[in-house]
Amino acid sequence: MGSGEAEALALALERGAAGVVATDDRNAIRACKVLRLGFVTSLAILVRSVEKGLLTREDGLSFLERLKSYGRFKAEVIEEVALQIGALQIGGTAHGEGPKDG
Repeated sequence: MGSGEAEALALALERGAAGVVATDDRNAIRACKVLRLGFVTSLAILVRSVEKGLLTREDGLSFLERLKSYGRFKAEVIEEVALQIGALQIGGTAHGEGPKDG
């Protein structure tokens, strides 16, 4: 694990229950599990961004292609995320509203 990941873990530990680590590093994820820290991956952030309507499906899939070329994700994982993005209902809000025109 690199020094950046180690520092992120240390900061999350300082924050206690509010501490969450954003990482794709396998060793950092394992450390989060051992230390019982919350963590989120770039793929999870991407799926959630499409789900919340912050990105279109097309943009989400485009970003996924970039992550595929830059990251070290298994092909099966990329395929699963692509299926998740394709199946999402987009644009709802916490109040149950759909997307607005305009």
